[in-house]
Amino acid sequence: MRETIEFRVPAGHADGFLEPGLGTMLGDSVRKIVLLMEDPRVKFIADLDREFLKKGRAFVCVRRAPSVPPRMRGDRQGYFVAGGLRIPSAA
Repeated sequence: MRETIEFRVPAGHADGFLEPGLGTMLGDSVRKIVLLMEDPRVKFIADLDREFLKKGRAFVCVRRAPSVPPRMRGDRQGYFVAGGLRIPSAA
């Protein structure tokens, strides 16, 4: 099974930093983006979120790993950890 991750990003953030047409709109204010974990955009979105968090805001409002078994858990930064898999960091 290929692991995916789902991000829900405020539309204003998505429009300013992500390519047009990536994901689907949920109402008028949130874009749902589902990517394979190995997609380089996962790291890009995670890095953006970290930069926003340094300024006291979040880029992503929800992170989910829908294809990962239910035993997944979140670490203190809110990034999902499952079976040792973690959203890549810039560090």
